[in-house]
Amino acid sequence: MSPIIRAATAGDVEHIVRVEKDCFPDPWSEASISRILGTPSGAIWVAERKPQGILGYAITTSVSDEGEIERIGVAPACRRAGVGTSLLRSALDRLIQAGVKVVWLEVRRSNEPALRLYEREGFELVRVRKGYYPPGEDALILRKLLVPEPAC
Repeated sequence: MSPIIRAATAGDVEHIVRVEKDCFPDPWSEASISRILGTPSGAIWVAERKPQGILGYAITTSVSDEGEIERIGVAPACRRAGVGTSLLRSALDRLIQAGVKVVWLEVRRSNEPALRLYEREGFELVRVRKGYYPPGEDALILRKLLVPEPAC
């Protein structure tokens, strides 16, 4: 059974933080995640299945016609089950509805599962930020056009 993807609420923040800590060596704080919920340019989507609860989340921001996938986190026990794909596709759909034409993200070079997901969903490598993540790991900057560029 596929998880339900829905907008996060303030009551979800504690659960999101728990997944965040399981996913990232540099987890965002509860205050940072709550702040995103309180901004018009930010959105958080959660994947939920009863009775397990929140399986993962996606955090996006957008300004004008550009968006960014800030974070996608999936609980370790729920990986490789399509949760990340569902969250990414849902987040992209919501960004399209908001008028976003291009989406950006950055990912650690070593995060091969995330890289495979993003490539499968049409993201392309734009540039590399050398030594961006501690202890000196490169960040790959990826982009996806949600609206095709006009032909010349």
